[in-house]
Formats: sequence, C-alpha cells, structure tokens
Amino acid sequence: MSSLSAPDARRGGPRDFIVSAVIGTVASLPVFLVGTLALEIRKSLHFGTDMLGITVAAYYLGAAAASLPGGRLSEQVGGIRVMRNSVLLLTILLLTINFAVDSLAALIVVMVLCGLIGGALQPALNLFLARRVTPDSQGLAFGIKQAAIPLSSALGGMAVPAIALTIGWRQAFGAAALIAVISYVFIPKPRRTVSDSKSGTVANADIRIPKNALMILAAAIAFGMLAASGLSSFWVTFAVQNHMSKASAGWVAGVAGMLTVAARVSVGIVADKRQKRHFVTISWMLFAGALGYAMLFLGNHTGQEWLIVIGMMTALGIGWGWNGLFNYAVVKNCATAPARATGVTQVGGRLGAVVGPLVVGFSVTHGSFNLAWAICGVSMLFAGMLMLLGRHLLMKYNSEDLDYQAAALIASPSAG
Repeated sequence: MSSLSAPDARRGGPRDFIVSAVIGTVASLPVFLVGTLALEIRKSLHFGTDMLGITVAAYYLGAAAASLPGGRLSEQVGGIRVMRNSVLLLTILLLTINFAVDSLAALIVVMVLCGLIGGALQPALNLFLARRVTPDSQGLAFGIKQAAIPLSSALGGMAVPAIALTIGWRQAFGAAALIAVISYVFIPKPRRTVSDSKSGTVANADIRIPKNALMILAAAIAFGMLAASGLSSFWVTFAVQNHMSKASAGWVAGVAGMLTVAARVSVGIVADKRQKRHFVTISWMLFAGALGYAMLFLGNHTGQEWLIVIGMMTALGIGWGWNGLFNYAVVKNCATAPARATGVTQVGGRLGAVVGPLVVGFSVTHGSFNLAWAICGVSMLFAGMLMLLGRHLLMKYNSEDLDYQAAALIASPSAG
C-alpha cells in the first residue's frame, strides 16, 4: 500500500512538472485575483468587506462539492482528460469575468463555477503526477505542483500595481485567461480511450483507502486552510488599514507568495531524500505559521509595520508551505487510489477555505483584525495537532493492512 506504482519511464519528466504547476496556477488564479484586487472590484461592483468573504467562500464551496466526484471521475476517465476539459472551461469563465460580470451576484455565480472546476482539477493533477513521475522525484513534483497555489497569490498581489492600478482590474482576469490558453497547448493527449480507462484497474472502486485517517487529515488541512485563505483574502485590506499603500501591500503579498513557493519546493526535495516523518514536518510548519499570526496580532496592536510584514511572511511563507508535502504523503500512503484519497482530504481543505474568509470577514466587520488573527493562529495550532493524530491513525491502518494482506496470501490456494 505504501509503495507507489511505477510510471512509464518514457513519460515523466520536467515537462510534466511544469504542466501541473501552470495548470494548478490557472485553477487558483480566480480566487486569488478576487482577494488581491478586492478594493478595485468592491468599488466597481459596489459591495462591502463582508460580501468579499462570501464571494471568496463561494469559490471554495464549489471546490469542496467537486473534490470527491472529481477524484472518482479522474480514476474513471483519466486525469489528463479531466485536465484538458477543465482548462477550457476555466478559460471561458475567466473571459466571462473580464467582459461580462457587472454585479456582485454574477461574480459569485462565476466563482462557484470556477471552484467546481478547480475542485475536480486538483485530484486529476495528483493522479497525473502519481502515474507519470518516478517515486524518487515525486516529493519535488508535488512541491512544484502545489507551489502553483501561492504562485497564484503572488501573481495576484503583483497584479495590483502592474495591472489593476494602471489599466483596470478586469484586464487581470483577461491575462489569466491567456495563461490558461497557453497552458492547454502543453497538456499531453490521453493515451487511453474512455472505455479503456473505465475497464482498467484505475477505475476499481473496491480498492481500500484509510477513510478514518484521511478524514482526520482532512480536518487538519481544513483548520490550516481556514487561516491561510482568510489571510490571503484580506491581506490587502488589512495592510491598507494599517497605512500601507495598495502597491506596497500587493508587493508584500507577492513576496510572501514566492516564499511559500520556495518552501513547498524545498520540503519536496527534502522529502525525496528522507522518505519518512512527513506529517511531523507539516505539523512543525503549521506551528510556525501560528507564530506568524501572533506577529500580525502584535503588529496591528502596536502599529509596528515591520512586525506586520514579518508576520505575513511567516504565516504564509512557512505556515502555508506544507501543501505539496501533504499531498505527496497522502499519495505515498494511498498509491493504489491517489485521486480518491486526495479527493477526500481536499474536501477538508476546501471547506476550511470556505470558512476562512467568512470568519475573517465577520470578525473584522463585528470585531477587529486582531480577533481575526487570533482565531487564525489558534486554528493553525489545531491543524498541527490533528496532523499528528492523522499520522498515527494512518500508520496503524497501514500496519493492519499489511497483516491483512499477509493473511490473504496464506489463505490463497496458490500460496506455498
């Protein structure tokens, strides 16, 4: 159960790493552009801070709804086929925001649709890497793929001074659509027909997965994503309230996003070399992220801008740098059904991302940013503890599964 299926050596390589990263970026761009361009979008469409939280949550609610079905669909028809169709649909939706969205209601509807596609796309990307990349490079591959999400945050932040403050916020979504079209060209064509995929072992719904352990890990990622999505959605608003210019706030978000990219790639490289205790590493990163939220709290309370900047770098750069390692660890332990397994855990992540903007938006509207950052910090601590509990249950399941397989072998007529 813990060994990964060996991919076709002719197919894996740097191109697959890049394709998965770019497509992951495209899938995440809609929600991060809304968060970082919030001031311009709110002014144009006439809505307040609380509705920003609902708009961002709409994306993640759609993604949560599509995660489990998306995992099963990918294993039935193939990850590449899901990837190709998803990118085409995302292109249409990004262009819709650019040219047609003229009200808050329309934006929310489009964000739900973007979330549905993004939710189905992530398990497909996980399956794509699990089947095409050699086991000794999968930590790096998943790190690069998950680096796409903070890269989206970085691009969103940089879009504030580069695009939104010059030619308009809508054009940022048009640029994202162009990236999607370019990425589609480089997606490899599926080598199996739909009927071949459905009849293959990849579509075997009877494969066992450690559901209890995965549900605890899903809860852990939910608490972690609650904090991360809340911060990424409201960072620019928070920074401007603390007398930082919109351009400076955008650049800080961009740098923090790039630090998260570096963290996800780095821990992936280490994971390929170490091959154990991945969930322990994730827990320590979550605990470090909680420290970042404490700095944001203190910076807001004392008015010290340097504390706010360092807190942002720590909360996102380290506290959100574990996602690639998390997916790699889940895939490594559920190699026979990677899309289904990550589909389960992704539900937790998406639901956490739904709750995060709502909690921060409500806390800011009816309390303060200090209340919001305190809640986020505690959430990160819970995430770290649940990650350790999920690891314990997963190790117990794998031990029992090995005993089950051994008993089955002894009972087999062909044994001995």
